[in-house]
Amino acid sequence: MMEKKHFIKLTSRYVPKNKLCGNIIDQLSVYDMTLCDSRNTAVASIESTFLKTVEAYLKQGGKALPPIINWYEINEKITGIAVADTVTFAVYEVVRELSGTERASDGLLTSLLDG
Repeated sequence: MMEKKHFIKLTSRYVPKNKLCGNIIDQLSVYDMTLCDSRNTAVASIESTFLKTVEAYLKQGGKALPPIINWYEINEKITGIAVADTVTFAVYEVVRELSGTERASDGLLTSLLDG
């Protein structure tokens, strides 16, 4: 069975309590509204960026304790990712993709917009 695509949505962003949390928010925010080939790709991308950000901060002599990152299943189509007191994401399974022809053939919407 082919893996389904997944969409990453940043669901909340907290006021950073220290420089590390601010860096994590900056680095992970780029994933907001990103389409991925699979759930595993989405989760791995966020996890990898999180770990690289923490590692870089610690190598520069940062003293803040890294926040905890957790993954949890909301249901079979949605995965939550939370970096404690920093940022949260939802990773949604893409249920349907529309092609250009499907969108263009939606005559009802065109009719309503034309008046």
